[in-house]
Amino acid sequence: MPHRIALIHALAHSVAPINAAFERAWPEVQRMNLLDDSLSADLARTGALDERMDERFVALADYALRTGASGILFTCSAFGPCIDAVRRRWPEVPVLKPNEAMIDDAVRAGRRIGLIASFAPTLASMPAEFPPGTELHPVLAEGALAALNRGDAATHDRLVAEAAQRVAAECDVIALAQFSLARAAPAVEQVVRVPVLTTPGSAVRAMRARIESATPSRPPVDVTGLASWLGRHFDDVESIDAPALAQWLADPSRAPPVLVDVRAPAEQAVSTLAGALCVTPDDAPADTLRRTGTDLPIVVYCSIGVRSARLARALSAAGAKRVRNLRGGIFDWANRGLPLAGPAGPARHVHGYDAEWSVLLDARLRA
Repeated sequence: MPHRIALIHALAHSVAPINAAFERAWPEVQRMNLLDDSLSADLARTGALDERMDERFVALADYALRTGASGILFTCSAFGPCIDAVRRRWPEVPVLKPNEAMIDDAVRAGRRIGLIASFAPTLASMPAEFPPGTELHPVLAEGALAALNRGDAATHDRLVAEAAQRVAAECDVIALAQFSLARAAPAVEQVVRVPVLTTPGSAVRAMRARIESATPSRPPVDVTGLASWLGRHFDDVESIDAPALAQWLADPSRAPPVLVDVRAPAEQAVSTLAGALCVTPDDAPADTLRRTGTDLPIVVYCSIGVRSARLARALSAAGAKRVRNLRGGIFDWANRGLPLAGPAGPARHVHGYDAEWSVLLDARLRA
């Protein structure tokens, strides 16, 4: 299955250039386009990036990742700090700022860089993305974006070329700072004698390199990050949280689910959920189904929910009709004070799996 890359836009004019670049350089990738042009309108009105703007970017990224995106490319240059907030939230995901690759290309091409923008906030936020010691010559192509907004592409390209021409004599390279400016590159190249760089082509090459060289990610060791990772990697697996499962088990009017513990025997020897069927991660799903049947509801669990998510997916593929994964696993169940069973009766402790993952279990409950 091809990788899915989420392209998140704050300007409608960025959509066509980046999709054209993907079509040329990475046509087999699956693209999804998310456009919220209120982002740029709100920034232009307030002139400030704040926590609420960070939250909006995180929400867009979360939606994209929940659809199965392998990486995210933002296409508007004025929101660098907000993109940093997304990176902090999902450090294991390739998240690319619009100009990263072009900036790398530009600093390799020369020390003096003419930075051309048509959206004024870009020139406020983007210079900080260049390495120290870079000599930047920022120029706003006034009126160019307005021309593009009213459909006058020729005037847009002319104004961008004129802006670049004003600083070209002082520069080693011209960098067009926005995706929407890529269309003006031919006009700029006609009036300057230095290399002209655009963002889309460099961005596609950089994203492809990151995706194809990435090692399989492992879940982050924190509750929020773990939940997000499971939601992305097992979006086809239905889950149930500990309070809902406890309520189900206590309801005499409902047929109870078959509980399946998919941990190692040493973990299961410390404690389980009462009445759970114990299997191991290496057991064949078909063997497990022979013990549970395919018609009864099944709830699988492990320490934190990763091993059980794998089993839930495999059981569904093998014919089980109603399988749920216990969100947060036995760690979350125990942390909430819900009952545990041991070999000789009620239990008070849980096997911590290992030193790294046991931090998700209350220290007083660790065996």
